[in-house]
Amino acid sequence: MKWIALIILAPTLIYAQRSSPVLKCLGSEERDYHLKKVSGPRMDLNQKLIAEIIQIPQVSIKPEFIESICHSKYSPSLRLLELSLISEEKLFYTDGKTDLVNSINQSMISDYIESSREIFIQFIHQVQAIAPTSNCLEDEIPELKEIFTNLKHAQEEIGVKKILNGKINSIFMKLIRFENILKNCQSRLKKTKRSGSTSSRK
Repeated sequence: MKWIALIILAPTLIYAQRSSPVLKCLGSEERDYHLKKVSGPRMDLNQKLIAEIIQIPQVSIKPEFIESICHSKYSPSLRLLELSLISEEKLFYTDGKTDLVNSINQSMISDYIESSREIFIQFIHQVQAIAPTSNCLEDEIPELKEIFTNLKHAQEEIGVKKILNGKINSIFMKLIRFENILKNCQSRLKKTKRSGSTSSRK
């Protein structure tokens, strides 16, 4: 279904890339993933953000954020997601010629910000799903333990925005290298198994 949506949106994406530097960066990142046969959370995140940005063609990301996104050492998609969660509406500007157009654009921006929170949660769950242990991310990124608990028990009462509030910077500092996190968890798991095997021989 995801690929069907991208095929349908392909003409729109080509047009949008010509006018949107960020979409051009995301498109380049997507091509790199295809060439390197990268799949999983990174590829999925990239495609979701492309699909979201395409839906707000009359809204632009402010120039001061574009270099940070497009020249990210780790991933334009991850940097865009991080800035979307931290800067929210301040990430964008709209130059609608009427109050009605500006109002519509602001509504679209709000929808995008709400979607970005859901995309972030989905990304976290996707990374955890490929982790070697069930508590891998919580061990490596302690801030996630409270987030997971609140999402499970209090999401409707608190809301995702408040659940994430104040934690994004510290989470992304580690999350941008999530492959290293998975390796750390795998290493601990191997040590635990070796320790258990040694103990059973005694």
